[in-house]
Amino acid sequence: MTWIAIKQFVSKACKFVVDQWLFFVAAVIGVFGIFLGSRGSKAKEVLEIRNKAEAEEREARKRANERSEQTMLILNEKMEDLNEEERQAVGELLKNNTEEFEAKVIENRDKPLSHIVGELAAKHDLTKL
Repeated sequence: MTWIAIKQFVSKACKFVVDQWLFFVAAVIGVFGIFLGSRGSKAKEVLEIRNKAEAEEREARKRANERSEQTMLILNEKMEDLNEEERQAVGELLKNNTEEFEAKVIENRDKPLSHIVGELAAKHDLTKL
């Protein structure tokens, strides 16, 4: 009697699996997807890299602002010694070549500003001083 019950149960189970095969395939794919998705989560590492990059960017902006402030202080101190034509050349250089002008002012802070402006004006074919 037990053998007949087992045979009947297996027969009904096979019929159910054949009729509902799509459900079982979806369940297997879902379990497999969960298994693959939970392995190797890199979220924490990505967050650390992002925070590090943001900190570096803030530091770079801070240095750039300090450099600009330093350049403007040097420039303001030395602008009083220039005549009107030289001041116009400085304004034109600042307008067109800000980064290069700031770098030159910082590098050559011991030289007169008119000398720096003359070099850059000659380089960029502006009014030669």
